[in-house]
Amino acid sequence: MNRLAKWGLGQVMGFNADAAGFQSARDMVTQMAESESAQLAGMARFMASQGLDARLRARDWTGFARRYNGPSYWKNAYDVKLKSAFEKFSSGISRDLRARAAQGALLFLGYNPGDPDGVLGQNTRRAIAAFRADAHLAAGDALDDAVFEAIMSRAGLAGG
Repeated sequence: MNRLAKWGLGQVMGFNADAAGFQSARDMVTQMAESESAQLAGMARFMASQGLDARLRARDWTGFARRYNGPSYWKNAYDVKLKSAFEKFSSGISRDLRARAAQGALLFLGYNPGDPDGVLGQNTRRAIAAFRADAHLAAGDALDDAVFEAIMSRAGLAGG
């Protein structure tokens, strides 16, 4: 098992499997391949084991990025991206998991709904309208049940 590869949503290095609460790098990969929940739990355990949770609570984006991503964090503006994501997701705008699933499927299908963030914003509505037109569905930009099922089915994810 490659201990130098990054795994899961948090891109945890294989050599950090123990710090992420797994028995081995192989165990980490196996569990992370099974579910997004295992990926999130492993990332959270890794951050806690490194004291990074305190940096997040303090909104110390630079300190967190330096410790999580290494001394060259600034090359990819990880601290700036963290701050921006925090502001976006703490804005009070409601997130919808069904909308996020549709956004992911629309991306897969070649439409551009923007970030799969669970918000039915302008880009997502444009992508839904384009999908509806291409699929010969009634015009509009709403993500109703029929359109959701059609998007998921076309993406090979029938049963949404």
